[in-house]
Amino acid sequence: MFKSGKRRLFVLLLTITAMLASTAFTYAAGSKVTISGYTAPTALKAGQSFIIRGKISSTVKIDRIEVGIVNAYNKWTAYKYDNANVNAKTFDLSKADSKLSFGKLNHGSYKYRIYVHTSDGKVHTVLNQQFTVAKATSTVKTTTGVTISGHALPKGLIAGQKFTVKGKLTSSSVIKRVEAGIAVKGGGWTSYKYDNQSVNSKTFDLSKADSKIKFSALKAGTYCYRVYVHTADGKVHIVLNHTFTVAAKSAPKNTGGSSAKSGGVKTPVGTGTQTEKEQMTNDTSAKTAQKVNSKITLVGVNKPANCSVGKTFTASGRIDSTEVIKRVEVGIVFGPTNKWTAYKYDNKSVNAKSFYLKWAAPKLKVNLLPGGTYRYRIYVHTASGVTLALNQAFTVRPSNKPQLAVNWAKRIAADNSFSYGAKPAASEVGCYFCGTNKRTKPKGYEKTYVCLTFLGAAYAHGAGDPEILYKCQRGKMTMYSNNDNFNVFSCWMKIGKCSELHTKDLQPGDVIVDWSSDNGNGHVWMFAGGDTYVDAEGLGWSHDSIAVRSGAESYLRWCGRDDSRNYVMRYRY
Repeated sequence: MFKSGKRRLFVLLLTITAMLASTAFTYAAGSKVTISGYTAPTALKAGQSFIIRGKISSTVKIDRIEVGIVNAYNKWTAYKYDNANVNAKTFDLSKADSKLSFGKLNHGSYKYRIYVHTSDGKVHTVLNQQFTVAKATSTVKTTTGVTISGHALPKGLIAGQKFTVKGKLTSSSVIKRVEAGIAVKGGGWTSYKYDNQSVNSKTFDLSKADSKIKFSALKAGTYCYRVYVHTADGKVHIVLNHTFTVAAKSAPKNTGGSSAKSGGVKTPVGTGTQTEKEQMTNDTSAKTAQKVNSKITLVGVNKPANCSVGKTFTASGRIDSTEVIKRVEVGIVFGPTNKWTAYKYDNKSVNAKSFYLKWAAPKLKVNLLPGGTYRYRIYVHTASGVTLALNQAFTVRPSNKPQLAVNWAKRIAADNSFSYGAKPAASEVGCYFCGTNKRTKPKGYEKTYVCLTFLGAAYAHGAGDPEILYKCQRGKMTMYSNNDNFNVFSCWMKIGKCSELHTKDLQPGDVIVDWSSDNGNGHVWMFAGGDTYVDAEGLGWSHDSIAVRSGAESYLRWCGRDDSRNYVMRYRY
């Protein structure tokens, strides 16, 4: 286990944070922070989405905003937005919406929390709203006093397919306005919207909106079926925000007729008539036009090839559209999790019929990808919907360094003179091979490691990473400093949460971070291939405390029990 002398301070800070969180809208002298026009959940159904809105205003500059969902144990879940570079007196909370996936929460009790850090050094607890997520039922209590019943939700429609809007809205306060309609996912309303601003009743029949909301007119893409209720008490209730897809009737011309599911978007892949083998080539010289569908064409677009770690790739080519392009998303997706890596370009204000991919090139740092399987993906957003214009698979071959780290760790595990750093040496961070532990550990404890320093030494001395070795030689081998700062060293990349991965997705040398172990002290271990792993575990002073063990898959599944904190890191070089 990794422990430090700052443990008491950490507990004290947690206590102070809990005290702050229990009192919303309490501000210290010197700065004042207010929130207006905001939405806050009170009761949701499992799977139900919720949209974050509101404006934060401060009398002094805002340095940082933390917005997210806290579980019943007063810990942040994975659904958190953290902006440490606000540098303004106002902040639009809608910027945090994409990070807070309310629809993915299991049933239980949560808090919607907002912290504002101001330039005068104060931390303001602006909101600490408790809410519940109930198991799915036929009646949804959306917010205090508002329910919807007898409704239906569109799922997996085909272009031209009809869907009937129905249901009953009931409110304890008079309903002044009802908005119901279809929106583009991640965007605004389509033209298929019903807006009644003079309801003046505590109930409303949604079938009145049916004639305005023409699902059959939708083209292939991903959309949201939304229902907003404005009540006399000034609140706006987000009753429904259901994501659904519309598939094309048939495959577009000049394509292989395939489709891809990615991030909730199910649209034609549009890879032309290329075979998989052809797709895996680096098509840097291609200048021919590749028609994705009747509206989108890729001209001279190159694609990353299979390569070794460190290989550069410069995006080029052009996207042409018969409609105005509203937004372009270009980036690298990690294959096993099907999620964006950090190397993504997102332009939400293109407003042109052509887009040159050279503008995205600086963001697409293929040379920093660790070994693994990836996809080069392009989404094009127009008024007609979202098109998956490119979904190019490629592989990055790892170096031998992670395996060298594993081999080193195995050799130490087989040497019975090494052991786990039992007290009084457990909190020390020195290394036997660097000689730093001779001045930090009591005599007789020089050949001990805790889990964190053991894996650090494996990459310092086994893999020979210069950055980690530099820290190791100075007795500062910590690989991260808190539960989301996995990248203290630039040589690591977070590839996904434990709950998203299996050992078949891992490579020898991958480091698994389990922050949920031992009452929050945490543990790290290294995947060694097959169903084995190696680690330094606090089993007391015994030869088995540093060992190669079996059961990696079951251990990974156990770490996946805490979806918000436990993840896997991979060496880049």
